[in-house]
Formats: sequence, C-alpha cells, structure tokens
Amino acid sequence: MWRFALASLALAACQRSSVEAIDPAMPSARAPTEKQLARGAYVARISGCTVCHATTRPGQIETFDTLGGGAEDTLASGETYRAPNISSDRETGVGAWLPEQIVAAVRTGTRPDGARLLSAMPYREFHRMTDADAYAVAAYLRSQVPVWNVMKRNDRREVHGPALPPPIGNIDPDDAPGHGRYLAALMHCGSCHTAPDGPAFAGGKELRLVDGGEIVAPNITSDADTGIGAWTEAQIIAAVRTMTKPDGSPIEGPMARYAGAWALLSDADARALAAYVKSLRPVRTDGEQVIESVSSRP
Repeated sequence: MWRFALASLALAACQRSSVEAIDPAMPSARAPTEKQLARGAYVARISGCTVCHATTRPGQIETFDTLGGGAEDTLASGETYRAPNISSDRETGVGAWLPEQIVAAVRTGTRPDGARLLSAMPYREFHRMTDADAYAVAAYLRSQVPVWNVMKRNDRREVHGPALPPPIGNIDPDDAPGHGRYLAALMHCGSCHTAPDGPAFAGGKELRLVDGGEIVAPNITSDADTGIGAWTEAQIIAAVRTMTKPDGSPIEGPMARYAGAWALLSDADARALAAYVKSLRPVRTDGEQVIESVSSRP
C-alpha cells in the first residue's frame, strides 16, 4: 500500500511535465517543450498507447490516460498477452528507460535488454513513425505520473522479428493520401484488416474478442460491393470518429475500443485518412476469401 501512497503523492505534488536529465550526447537531450508534449499525447492516443496500456487491475480499469498496463488478451496461438506497464514508474514501468530505448521499443519492438516484444505490439506499423513523433511519444510517456503496477510476465517473448525498413522522413501535409497512409500506419489499420498472406486492407483476419468470441475483420478497400468504396469520405470520417457505419449501425469488435482516442482526430488528419482509404486498390471478397484483386487503381 505504501507504494500506491507514494504514487498518489507524486501525482499531487508533481503532475510532472519535465523529464529526468539524460546524456547530453543523446539526440533527445533537450527538455521537451509544451508543443512536443502535446504532440506526443496526441500521437500516443491515436496510436492506441493509452487504450491498450490503460491501467488495469482485477475488477477495475482506471482512467484513460494512466499507462500502468495489465489488460489481458488471448492471442491466436492461445497464449495470454498482458499489456505491459509503460508509465514512468522506474521499477514496474519504463521510467528508467532512455528516450532512445522507448523509441526503439515503439519502432522496432526491441526492449533495452534486446528481447523482442510480442507482435501484439504493432511495431511493424509503428516503424514508420517519424523521429519527431517517436521522440514526442517518448517525452509524453516520461512526463506522465508513475503507476506502480506489477503483473505476470507474458507467456513468451519473440526472439526474432522481421527486417524492418527505416522510418520515413518528413510528412507532407499537402499530400493528403500520403499523410493518410502515415496515419493509417500509426492507427495500425492494416494490422487488423489484413489477413495473413492476404491483400492489404482486404479483411478476412479472425480477431478474438475479450468475451472469447471471434469476429472477422471486414474489407476496407475501395471495392464498391464488398469493401467500402461506396462510402463517402465524410462517412469514413464519421465511422472512425464515432464508430457508426453509414447505415447507423455501430462498429463492433476491437476497433470499438478506440472510440475515445480516434474521436480526437483533427479535421485535417481525419480528411487525410479518409482520402488514403478511398485511394486503396479495390479487392473483391466474399467476406473472408479474396475473389478478385483489381489492379486498375493505385
């Protein structure tokens, strides 16, 4: 109990916006600005950090922006995945990690000890994160109140991971589909909407639900009949922000967990994301199996 009391004192006394001093040779040596922290908070939210790593203890889920982890999920292998503590607690979180080490975990799935994170952490998509956004996220995580939360280790750890291309450079805000592609990577849309060895975004992947059920991810390519090609950009924006389909029915499954986070998408980002989704090559499916991949579009 004394540890939780200390955490409460830290919250009341600090509400920290500064980080510990680090090696001045590191590229993140300068103290974060309010603008960087605000950007880090935004990217962490739309990327799902605050959703997946929300502090969870038996019988209780704490606030949206506490990062103590603890939520459990069942992987396709049947193994249990436990979201780790990514709060600034030095003992049970990532408070002792350097910003560069947090960035490496986010973009390459590699812990400071060299262990590979499980693929439930979508680092295959996060590897596209720019330096500016990655270090903003690291600054944001390090600025948050520490949460002491001990949990069981995951059943296993991956030893080898895929070769990852380098992060991309600057994002051109005037290139709406290009910027939208970047946002889709941060929001790891392809992680759920792409079946193993299947065309990107054509759906068909089986996703396990918390209650033990399953749902098949839908096709979100621009095919008008089996995808969402008939949806307008405004309808795509509404679906992402409000979890409501054009026919008024709610979006269910894992995506619904992101409702509070994706509602925060800025107008410019929401339009860019919708423009990118509308530009996806149409793939015709029967709900799970690919019938035809149409190559007439980029």
